[in-house]
Amino acid sequence: MAFTKTAGVNYGDPDFTLTTANAAGSNQLAVRNDAEILVFDDVVPTTIAYSDAAAAGSGTTASYRNHTHGMVADPTTAAASVAEMEAATSTTVYASPGRTQNHPGVAKAWVDCSSTGSTNASYNIASTARDSAGVYTITFDTDFDGTAYAAVGSNTDTSNDSLAFSGQAAGSVVLNTFDGGVASSTRTLSAYFGTQ
Repeated sequence: MAFTKTAGVNYGDPDFTLTTANAAGSNQLAVRNDAEILVFDDVVPTTIAYSDAAAAGSGTTASYRNHTHGMVADPTTAAASVAEMEAATSTTVYASPGRTQNHPGVAKAWVDCSSTGSTNASYNIASTARDSAGVYTITFDTDFDGTAYAAVGSNTDTSNDSLAFSGQAAGSVVLNTFDGGVASSTRTLSAYFGTQ
């Protein structure tokens, strides 16, 4: 489109620069083609925090297209140490798979022992052995801190009416099974709780 001169006013193609402040410019045109118009500001954007609510804002200028918001530090919770798992009081750390067994409420060892003394399935059990009829030695892979740990168990023979533990040591325990008060071999299931 051709431009015309009217009443002494010169017109020209706009040549605006979008910047961070207003500037008058110098060309003698109705709209100076070297004028600077305030569009952007150089205020650092706020750091985004977790759970922040959305807001429309009230600024009259815009941030640059390549502006960057700050981000809060990684909120990842640390894994619990052995001591923290054993204390069982922290609510700010998480129990990792490698530390779960250190919690006082979790079994430190368990075993499914056959009537012949072989191990059907187990956790933290080094070995099982039938010493004699109804007498089995269970040896732990990782010892307990002492002899103050709990041992619980049952047998799978409905005719075998009792089970008892003896010889409780940090690294092993003796499991005894009876039928009518008489030592009798049977498959047993047992679990052990305490501090290691």
